[in-house]
Amino acid sequence: MTAADQKELESLFARAIYFTGIPFNILKNEDIKVFFAKACPLFKLPTRQSLSTTLLDQECKDIRTVTNHLLNKTQYFCLTTDGLVREENASQVLNELVEYVSQTGGFAKRYLWGNIKEKPINWWNLLKAQYLILSQVAFKILLIPVTLAANKQNWSAFSFIYTKLCNQLHNERVEKIVFIYWNLKIL
Repeated sequence: MTAADQKELESLFARAIYFTGIPFNILKNEDIKVFFAKACPLFKLPTRQSLSTTLLDQECKDIRTVTNHLLNKTQYFCLTTDGLVREENASQVLNELVEYVSQTGGFAKRYLWGNIKEKPINWWNLLKAQYLILSQVAFKILLIPVTLAANKQNWSAFSFIYTKLCNQLHNERVEKIVFIYWNLKIL
């Protein structure tokens, strides 16, 4: 088996593990080792360490590249409202959205972006005077209870993947696996 074949098989194996949520300690199971040794003697199973570091980083990078490519190819976005935005305000909403996505205008201040993940409600409170409609939408999204069905799916994906005792992963790595998990579902 060539090094390229080994690398490709490791990547496919890692993707299957990330997508199915199988705990990484499966690699310590003797039956799994024997199975792979007999089924594909030339393939060397990746280590638990490489599964949670280098392979995870590479898979996340690959998925991010594909999704960014698809987003960059997108010529149109569909803006659907729930009645919050009247038709005459559509251009204002689009302008606010463009500034948010491109990080221009009021969103160009770099110091703002460091705090968005820790305290998003406070972050949008700072910007609500300048971006009234977009901040209202953000508040509605941020205040959705985690018990709602659509939100529950994402949290269940975290719990599905985040068997902390089994995988012993830091939050950043869990977020990467969830990113891979959801994007593989839509690609």
